[in-house]
Amino acid sequence: MLIPSRLQEELLQDLCKRKHNASTEELNSVVSEAFLSFFVKTVGHFANHIKRSGGNKQLRTFQKKNFLKAVEPKENRNFVKQFVQTQMFDLFIQEEEKLPHHEGFFHRKIVEFQLRKKEKSKTGVIKGLVV
Repeated sequence: MLIPSRLQEELLQDLCKRKHNASTEELNSVVSEAFLSFFVKTVGHFANHIKRSGGNKQLRTFQKKNFLKAVEPKENRNFVKQFVQTQMFDLFIQEEEKLPHHEGFFHRKIVEFQLRKKEKSKTGVIKGLVV
C-alpha cells in the first residue's frame, strides 16, 4: 500500500468518527476534516521550502529536494515522493510560488497543528487532536 500503515490507521480512525445517522453535511465534514488532517501531517511543511529566487523578491521557487528530505517520519517519504508528482500537488505549489505568504484555511490548520506538536513535545500530551 502506498499510504504508510500509521497514516492509514489515523485516517481510518478519523473517518470512523462519523455518527451512524449522520446527515450528508456531517458526513462531508468528517471526511473533509480527516483528509485535511492527513495532508497537514504529510505535506504541511511545504511553506518552509518555498524560497525567493535570485535577486527578484517576487520570484519564489519550491525546493522539492529539500522538502522531501524534511518529511517526517521517514516512513511517510515514499508516499510524499509519489504525491508530489501529482498534478494536484503541482498546481497547489504553482499557486503558492505566485502568491506572497498568505493566511488561508490550510495555512491556519498547519500553524495549529505545529503549535499542538510543539506542546506535545513539551508536555507529552496532544490537546485537540482534530486538525
